[in-house]
Amino acid sequence: LDDVSPIEPQLLDGIFIKEYGKRPEEVFSKFERKPLSAASFGQVHAAWLADGEKVAIKVQRPFVAEDFSMDARFFSFLAWVIGKTGIVKTIDPQKVVRDFIHLTEREMDYLKEAENLMRLRGQVSRSKLRVKIPKAHLEYTTRKILVMEFIEGQTLKSFYLANTPPPDAASFFREAIFFELYSFL
Repeated sequence: LDDVSPIEPQLLDGIFIKEYGKRPEEVFSKFERKPLSAASFGQVHAAWLADGEKVAIKVQRPFVAEDFSMDARFFSFLAWVIGKTGIVKTIDPQKVVRDFIHLTEREMDYLKEAENLMRLRGQVSRSKLRVKIPKAHLEYTTRKILVMEFIEGQTLKSFYLANTPPPDAASFFREAIFFELYSFL
């Protein structure tokens, strides 16, 4: 699940210099070079703000947007071909691909992701859902770096590897599904 190599240190510094004009250690009072996790779009580091607050720093990998743009053109062409063959009758493959591209492009803009986090945080705080949504630190967030409150906890992967569901999972997922349905009304 987490089998992705971390961003090379000099590339990581380059991302920070491009976004802030400074290396990570010059932006934050402390910055953990070793990522907490790494994925295909980016990786997450722990850091501390000047006031001592621990934060999670999500850093987008270099060239992700460019690589995705090439993939998007290919998938768009493939959807067009599938649409022309008539083998798919229940959905419009071009619309599915357009929606996927749109959602993925929004996810690659960490300023938009921070806005979504803040909106979701507000919705969850008004409900009784037992979920904590991290606070985005907009003053530090850029299109390629998302800074948010650090929340301690267990990952879903840890439960998966232990082959044990999270405590009270059935009740929690019922509440989450109700919250999701209610948020659309």
